[in-house]
Amino acid sequence: MELVERFYNYYLFAKSTLTSIPTFDVNDPEKKALIGKQWGMIIKPNDCVTILEFLDRFRGHKHVAVCEIGTASGATANRIVEYLRLLNITTTYFGLDNLSLGLTPSLDYGRMYFRNGDRESLAELVTESLDFAFVDGCHCEDCVREDSIVISRYIKPGGFMLFHDASLFAQYPSSLKSRLRWQHYGTSANQKPLAVLKGIETSQGKWAGEWDLIVQDNDHLPCGGIRIYERTK
Repeated sequence: MELVERFYNYYLFAKSTLTSIPTFDVNDPEKKALIGKQWGMIIKPNDCVTILEFLDRFRGHKHVAVCEIGTASGATANRIVEYLRLLNITTTYFGLDNLSLGLTPSLDYGRMYFRNGDRESLAELVTESLDFAFVDGCHCEDCVREDSIVISRYIKPGGFMLFHDASLFAQYPSSLKSRLRWQHYGTSANQKPLAVLKGIETSQGKWAGEWDLIVQDNDHLPCGGIRIYERTK
């Protein structure tokens, strides 16, 4: 049984790679260059495209404040800030991670601040209203629910909340006995299934303000997928 599960995990990685052919506009050299650089764990080219296209919404802004729950190595944070800088936007980045994966963030630009902690540490980290937040920490239902409820209070009306690993195929049922380690950041004695969509479903009514789903992308990916909500009030 263990051997079968191991091969199934290999199959998931292979399928994720084969179904992640990017569809970005080759006439956009800035996006193409950034997609070719290092991003965070399991962030496939399709998701990179979606994130970069989302960031285009801020063209013409002078300043953007962003918070990421789940900074990990800092690779995704660096790509986000790098692209906003290419758009001539001054960016303040707030990163939060409890470092349970053993990764140390390496942040490449000024005005990028990191704190080792969980959602209770946001009050000591975030010093201004946010234009958007990227929720990509622990992917179990409980953490997605609580992380999104807390971070929603810091996002200004007209701001956005992004979720990663939100594809339909990425969700793991609680009945599955063996799960990939990177999909649920609990201890080995208290592992929970990846349930980003369930976390969103059980928390959305408790987010500060009113929100609309504006992007649901890459649902075909077995690992990945992006959902973006806009705070309308």
